Amino acid sequence: MSDIQIDFLIRYLRLADSKAGGVLLQLLHQADDKQQLHSTLDSLAEDCGVTKVTMNKLFQRLYKAGFLKKIRNGQYMLHPQLLAFEDETLMQKWSNLI
Repeated sequence: MSDIQIDFLIRYLRLADSKAGGVLLQLLHQADDKQQLHSTLDSLAEDCGVTKVTMNKLFQRLYKAGFLKKIRNGQYMLHPQLLAFEDETLMQKWSNLI
């Protein structure tokens, strides 16, 4: 999915009042090529236009659903298959995270 497609979907979901969907798309957009996010919850919340409390609740839902794992404070990994992207190295790293 291109940056233009992701930006369009983010704008659409925000108009549709779907915070969770909009935040997930924003996280996918901000993730690096290893599906990792390098940012604090405060910073991510600001980037996504939600409060830190809302971001924390959404992160808890993503953890429980198996879409997100915490590597350490300020570093998270999104599941490699979220964008139908499967890389053996990333899948191994994902499997090794607690």
